[in-house]
Amino acid sequence: MECVNSQLKKRTRLIPVFPSEASLLRLLTARLMDLSDEWEGNYGRAYISPEKLEIIAEVLKAAAPQPNPNIAA
Repeated sequence: MECVNSQLKKRTRLIPVFPSEASLLRLLTARLMDLSDEWEGNYGRAYISPEKLEIIAEVLKAAAPQPNPNIAA
């Protein structure tokens, strides 16, 4: 767990300010999924279950900024 936390800290230090909470969640989720894939390939296990990935996807959709219909594209 310490290794995972240090890798996440390393990624977030590279970007001092995130434009939104959703962008931070996308970055961390992508890195955790990569780590899960690596670990699953080596040991046949996973850090993140498919159910938890679905929950994360729902949170990301809810946190994503909604387009403003009053502003012309």
